[in-house]
Amino acid sequence: MDQMQAVFESVARYFSVLGEPTRLRLLHALCQDERCVNDLIKATGLTQANASRHLGLMYQAGMLSRRRDGTQIFYKLADPMYIELC
Repeated sequence: MDQMQAVFESVARYFSVLGEPTRLRLLHALCQDERCVNDLIKATGLTQANASRHLGLMYQAGMLSRRRDGTQIFYKLADPMYIELC
């Protein structure tokens, strides 16, 4: 039962991340390709602070991967399975 508890907690965390419309907008913007934060802000109309907060939560949940190139941070979907959600 302890093993199942970890699975339940993981699934609940996953759905709680997707339960926010702003995060779904970011997910949709990332479905085609890796994008930098500035491009995501333009695509979604979010403020930089708001976008960064949501991207950070999605990254911590394992939905996104990120890389730094100079001063830019680029995000992409960590698992192609998320493309189906788009």
